[in-house]
Amino acid sequence: MAIEGVDFSWGRPSPQALVKAGKRFVCRYIGNFGGKSCTRAELDTYTRAGLAVVLNYEASGTELKGGRDAGVNLGKVAQAAASALGYPDAVIYFSADWDASEVDQAKIHATLDGIATVIPRARIGLYGGYYVIERAAKAGKASFFWQTYAWSGGHVSSHAHLYQWWNSQSIDGAAVDYTRALKSAYGQVGAASAPASTGYQPGDITVDRSVKWVQQRLTAHGYSVGPHGVDDQMGAGTIAALYEFQGDQGITKDAIVGSVTEARLAASPAPKKPVKPAKPAKSRGPKPTTPPKYPLPSGSYFGPEGLGAQSVSGWHSHRADLKRWQQRMADRGWNITVDGLYGPEGATTPTGNTAFIAGEFQKEKGLQVDNLIGPETWKAAWTEPVT
Repeated sequence: MAIEGVDFSWGRPSPQALVKAGKRFVCRYIGNFGGKSCTRAELDTYTRAGLAVVLNYEASGTELKGGRDAGVNLGKVAQAAASALGYPDAVIYFSADWDASEVDQAKIHATLDGIATVIPRARIGLYGGYYVIERAAKAGKASFFWQTYAWSGGHVSSHAHLYQWWNSQSIDGAAVDYTRALKSAYGQVGAASAPASTGYQPGDITVDRSVKWVQQRLTAHGYSVGPHGVDDQMGAGTIAALYEFQGDQGITKDAIVGSVTEARLAASPAPKKPVKPAKPAKSRGPKPTTPPKYPLPSGSYFGPEGLGAQSVSGWHSHRADLKRWQQRMADRGWNITVDGLYGPEGATTPTGNTAFIAGEFQKEKGLQVDNLIGPETWKAAWTEPVT
């Protein structure tokens, strides 16, 4: 089975809570980025609890666009950060945290080449979507790969060591993303190697069933398979529903449809969990939860660039926070680009545009419509979806 872990930035779940939740490793930011970066003392608390550690260097998430010379400097800074934490020989993942095109890929490869002049290629990892991972693996630009379900079209790369499969979750009151290891060696340090995977990937069907059948049965049992409903595509929503279904059934939670999971899916749904009626796209989404604390100082908001110091576009330290709100909106069914960037366009471009969607969401929730993400608009994303 796959090995479950988490990645996070600003929150600090306790080691005990992570172990209780079945997590075996943590992925943490390294470098001098304030509150989102880890310390040596923090990592020690995790390793003492038997949790492995994975190191990730990410500033804006777009630094892999810099080219070879920038990569040389990036390698030096990341190596110094890993050494300061006591892991000078660790694998370090670098992030391509956007929907990179083939044109972008040339820059990514050049930057990785620069990093490789400082850090041996055998210790270089790459975070990104399916196509970024596939192209970089084919070109031999990195040795470890951490795939996010974003920008992946429901595909899971055979090269992936790690797979980030569910964002905006909470453990011990801290915001976390769920990441699982698909191979026994995934660049971890600080704890014994985890058991090897079966070789199957999350979302694999090992019995003679179609994806459509799996989605239909999940829906019949009352689980949402994502904003597109039954579409015969093994996307992140279906994988997440499988994981939740298996947990509720008390069977192995690996999001793989084997004979046991198939039998449970085929069984009649329990009366206590009736079939959920179909709803409009905007009404789909996760259950309401306690809203996380608004991350910006009083009087500040997420807004377009160029509107002064109180407008935080997401380019710098609060990029991960903006991504969290965008991901929550995507989970609710909105067609929003989850990139951590508010952008300069204002409210003029509807498709995927954060400003436009913020305004439409404010209309839906009866809030002041200013297309800015302040405390009330932030909080509303975690309340009961409108029906």
